[in-house]
Amino acid sequence: MASINLSAAAVDAKKFPPDKAERWAGIPLDHDQWIFTHNALRREMRSMIEALDSMAGRLKSERNVPAWTAGVIGAWWERHLDHVIDHCEAEEKMYRPLLSTRFIWPKEVETIHNQLDFVRDKVSKAVSELSLDKASLSALRNSLFAYEKNMLAHFVVEEKTILPMMRAYFPPNPEISTLQRQMLENAPDNVMGALIYAMGPDRFRSEFMKE
Repeated sequence: MASINLSAAAVDAKKFPPDKAERWAGIPLDHDQWIFTHNALRREMRSMIEALDSMAGRLKSERNVPAWTAGVIGAWWERHLDHVIDHCEAEEKMYRPLLSTRFIWPKEVETIHNQLDFVRDKVSKAVSELSLDKASLSALRNSLFAYEKNMLAHFVVEEKTILPMMRAYFPPNPEISTLQRQMLENAPDNVMGALIYAMGPDRFRSEFMKE
């Protein structure tokens, strides 16, 4: 991905110059709440794919998937969707309106968001079609892998474009810290649990809670 031209993205470079990055010196990029959330979603997706691979390897025949599987995976997917939808809505309804007052929202983010809807629907369909057949697990695994691939690409685009621009055009306080606090307060209950699971309790306390 080419490096971004911060000044070229400005809405009004004289009024809002991209000169705030130094004020983030105490908060490394990988300690940003945006990155922490992406990492939690990364962990959720990868954990389920690995679980499906492990389960498929233990099945003795092509039609002995345990009856409880569909319910458990369906519940997981429902909560994962809650997390993903909350994150995407926070980007569109909270981050974007504020950040777009100072820099132009990257077009490539729009493109990849549209792609995500398609691959996410594919996973939902595969979850709804789970059965006792091992083939249904394989179909779900394949759709999850495609979904993960698109989600990871989406994360990288944001982390290489929007996040550096946010830090160039906005100081951490008051706008960004206030906005991110509101996001956590409005998030579904499982979001905080996902962060703790991804980071581990000790790192969550020492890094996330510190921020």
